[in-house]
Amino acid sequence: MTRIAIRQVEGGATGESSRRGRIVGNDTRLVRAATLRFQLPPVATIAAMKTTQLNHVAIHVADVDASTAFYETVLKLEAIPRPNFSFPGAWYRLGIDQELHLIGERPNDEPVISASRSNHYALMVDDMDAWEAHLRALGQDYLPRRTRPDGAFQIYVADPDGHYIELCTPPGQM
Repeated sequence: MTRIAIRQVEGGATGESSRRGRIVGNDTRLVRAATLRFQLPPVATIAAMKTTQLNHVAIHVADVDASTAFYETVLKLEAIPRPNFSFPGAWYRLGIDQELHLIGERPNDEPVISASRSNHYALMVDDMDAWEAHLRALGQDYLPRRTRPDGAFQIYVADPDGHYIELCTPPGQM
């Protein structure tokens, strides 16, 4: 990896690489590019840009069939069409227009680092009592309900690969 330095200048910013570990400027960042010099757009242009929403969450899974069974049966997600990629996977609708993308062929020796207070994603649910009854009826393990300081309920369930999914209610819905 090449270490670069970003320096704010009038009309934009410049970057200089440092292949020997010598850092130039104030803000050091690691990049994979071996670019020696480049020009960044002016800050005003960057400030005008914005994100509009979360489009999808993608997770790497070892067994697409086991994962689809979990997401369809346990989390009751709706499968949606997926482009014909050269690797296995599945896509699901999350809410109105967000998606979950399962990417197959995760090597068994590739660790999944996920937990309730670590990497996870959350799905807002409509009725926590009903969801807990559903999980119990399936015999699905989950972490017991907790109440956040803002009053939201949370439970956590792990998929076959160990990715944690939080099921939560809006704050103050006690």
